[in-house]
This record gives sequence, C-alpha cells and structure tokens, in this order.
Amino acid sequence: MANTTNNQSSQVAGSSRQKQVEQYDWHQGSSESVKELLQNNRFYLPPQEKFDSEEMRGTVQKTLSENIGEYIVAEFLIGTDLIMRKQGVLVHVGRTFITIFDDQSDFFITCDIFSIKFVYFYQPGKRPQHNFNHLRDNQQRRLI
Repeated sequence: MANTTNNQSSQVAGSSRQKQVEQYDWHQGSSESVKELLQNNRFYLPPQEKFDSEEMRGTVQKTLSENIGEYIVAEFLIGTDLIMRKQGVLVHVGRTFITIFDDQSDFFITCDIFSIKFVYFYQPGKRPQHNFNHLRDNQQRRLI
C-alpha cells in the first residue's frame, strides 16, 4: 500500500513538472537543454506557484512569475554597499527565491528574492554584451 501511494505521488509530481516545463516560452536554442534537464530530473524545481491571491497581487513574485521563460539580469544588494548581478533565463519563482538558467555556462542559479533591487528584462533574442555570472571586478559595484 505504501509503495502504491509513493508511486502515485511520484507520478503526480512528475506530471506536474512536465506541465511546468511545457508552459515556458523558451527563446534560445539552448533552452532545449533546460527542458531536458528538468524533464530528466537532473535538476528539481518545486511546482510553480501562481501568486493569484489578493495579498500577492502587485508583488515582485507575481511580476516575475508572469515572466517565466524570459531572459533577465537581476541586481542584488549584498550587505549595505555592494551590488551583484546575475543573468539568465528565469525558470522558477518561489516566495523567497528565484531560479535562473545561465544558458552560456549551462548551469542553474538560485537567488534570494529579498536581495533583488532591479530586474532587467530583455527582448527575445537580445542578451547583455558580457556574462555577469562570471566574477569580475567591474561587475560588482560599491555604493557610495
């Protein structure tokens, strides 16, 4: 009986993950690798929340969740005077975190949503001129 229940919940989670992957509007050719990673369970994401409740309307989480599949650059405030940028395809939005996929380096980045100060959305096919995910002195900016 326990095995049947575990198998059923595993199938439900798998079908939920499949629906989640199918809803994304992937803009880049490398997006196929994102779909494959998610479908093959090589990277797990919890089911995507809708953020449709009254208290979530107008929040950063709601705005970001409506733009899953878009290419973004997010700026994070680290401490009191350091800005750090991360970029990639937005693949998941949770209540306390986001996950983006760096399609140039082929890895996922999970980020604290409460440190986000600015998010840049790019037009389909457009990308920044360099990858902010690779640490360089010029990508970190101290605030004065």
